Amino acid sequence: MAARQRKERQQALIAAFAGSSASGRDTIARTESATSLHALRRFIEAHLYNMDLRPEFICRQLGISRAKLYRAFEPMGGVSHHILQRRLTLAYRMLIDPADADQRVGAIASRCGFGNVSVFSRAFRDAYAMSPTELRDAFERDELADVRFSGEAGFGTMSRWLLGLDAA
Repeated sequence: MAARQRKERQQALIAAFAGSSASGRDTIARTESATSLHALRRFIEAHLYNMDLRPEFICRQLGISRAKLYRAFEPMGGVSHHILQRRLTLAYRMLIDPADADQRVGAIASRCGFGNVSVFSRAFRDAYAMSPTELRDAFERDELADVRFSGEAGFGTMSRWLLGLDAA
């Protein structure tokens, strides 16, 4: 209830500044959309481990339409793409985290919401231009700085980092 009241107060404040003009209504709509996207991204972050995390699951859990969900994530390449990128980022962090050094790649894949290790490994290689095991080995040999931001893979890594800045 408190969140709803906060949202209503935000909208009223924006409306007071923007006025009742068409541009004011557009400002309110953009603000509401940004707030919704932030809530959607927080929900996704909280459920990355869940293998059922798909557009249908999100719509059902949050009571929103598929169209609204897809529109919200369109600028980021789609909701499925966003989920995959966030899972890969989480897996990357876990693979280089010394606290997870004893975890097998399959266990990390599962903890990140991947039901199949082969699918995970293929997606990881596509995203980072190396396998999860190669990443771990490079990190252990302290070669990660040379690998992390090189070539197209580096651009993809930076893109995922930028898209995830306000995800938490």
